[in-house]
Amino acid sequence: MKIRLIQSDPFAGKLQANFEQISEHLSDSNLDSEDIMFFPANSLEGAYLYKDIISGWYQTEVRQYLKKILTHPSRNAFILGAILPTDGIGLQNTLIFISENKIKACITKRNLSFEEQKYCRKGDGVQLVTHNNKNWAIGFYDDFEDFLKKENSGHIDHVVCFGSEFFTGKESLDQRNLFLREISIRLSAYTIFINRAGSAIPFLYTGGSSVLNRNGSLCCQSLLFQNSYDTIDLDNLSVQEPEVYPSIALSYTALTMGIQSYFRKNKFKKAVLGLSGGIDSALVATLAVAALGNENVTGILMPSDFSSEHSITDAVELAENLKIKYEVVPIKPLFALLNETLSPVFKDVSFGLTEENMQARLRGIILMSVSNKTGALLLNTSNKSEVAVGYGTLYGDMCGSLAILGDLYKTDVFEMSRWINRCGIIIPQNTIEKAPSAELRPNQKDSDSLPEYSILDKILHAFIEEEKSCEDICQIYGFDPEMVNKTIKLVKANEYKRRQAAPILKLSPTTFGLEMRFSLE
Repeated sequence: MKIRLIQSDPFAGKLQANFEQISEHLSDSNLDSEDIMFFPANSLEGAYLYKDIISGWYQTEVRQYLKKILTHPSRNAFILGAILPTDGIGLQNTLIFISENKIKACITKRNLSFEEQKYCRKGDGVQLVTHNNKNWAIGFYDDFEDFLKKENSGHIDHVVCFGSEFFTGKESLDQRNLFLREISIRLSAYTIFINRAGSAIPFLYTGGSSVLNRNGSLCCQSLLFQNSYDTIDLDNLSVQEPEVYPSIALSYTALTMGIQSYFRKNKFKKAVLGLSGGIDSALVATLAVAALGNENVTGILMPSDFSSEHSITDAVELAENLKIKYEVVPIKPLFALLNETLSPVFKDVSFGLTEENMQARLRGIILMSVSNKTGALLLNTSNKSEVAVGYGTLYGDMCGSLAILGDLYKTDVFEMSRWINRCGIIIPQNTIEKAPSAELRPNQKDSDSLPEYSILDKILHAFIEEEKSCEDICQIYGFDPEMVNKTIKLVKANEYKRRQAAPILKLSPTTFGLEMRFSLE
């Protein structure tokens, strides 16, 4: 028996486009009638995060498309995923097993994510299904831990496990592979893992669909972070060594894939961003070129009175290394005019934070104007450290349609930049080595307002990812309690800024935005 792992990137809410993708595979005549196709979870509606799915008209359309799928003249059994209404008790995230134009089984997700709980009710979890004289255990990845704890009577031939999001680091993939191995060994069954590749903002999906034998050995694995359609003969498997990837390489590739998927689904081809000569904009530009091609990326340099000479030369060097178009638009005359215009209102108040923010907002106006005029999406360059403590200007450097680095701490930004330069200088060395600065006042450094990033990121990670208290953090690292407490207060106090920020590409379980919010004071 052969199986086909369809590792696709369905469109959120676009039923017709997803139906066409499904139909194309169902029409394939290269499979025998006993062979089975596996589509990823949420393959019909594309995502579960949007209010559309709870609308009556939308659910009516879902039913209509499901009827079309059921009447498709496919010879093959197949499983696809959809959010389906249940009789009078709401919606459920469902895997639908279809054979001979009939629904053979509906497997509903039990362990719901925070976002799923808003729209879906808890299901029954992994289900046992008999097909082709074989016993199949079918369910969502998140439900198999509970399934393994049960005492399952009877022999299981095949396990089919659907979906898991990408989280930062090699460890997350290693943990997934170890868990799939455990499933195979514990149940003495072939384990088939099917995953999507792409994004459903903010979530990123790795792909890497795979098949393991009864001993838990990997026999085949689809490409990571790419669409693929692999046909596997379960009667003719051979063991292969799993690929090993550096953690930072996985994050880099995930972000690149996320940009590609976001632009493709929103029908944009070109990107624009501000190039400051700093490391954040340098990394975003590099990722954008990897995702979209250098011909589709434009950098805008916007020097001011406070811009250092090396910031301009570093930005130009980066643009030339990446072979992207760049424009220089000085903000000095605009800033002078704005100061003159506001002088009757400001009167004799001295230069301060207001004037710093004015410069950032002038740059935001310029970037948004270029974006509007050229049809290029503006990429935001704020990192997670800045987003956490509010070190950014609303309607200024916080402008953008997509926050590329919003789930990477500043220290991660440095690490990824060094990794990019491992085979040759792309990001200028001076950009990596110089002290970070917003350059909005004379001799400004980020460390004037914040702890050094090597310290700040430890505090933030402990508070956000590990949910440690101020006392715990001080005890672990020996940091000054006043500094730690001030940092935590900044995180909480700047929630109002994050509510207005660009959507973030998700790399961790603790991404600011939909699933992690602090109360507004």
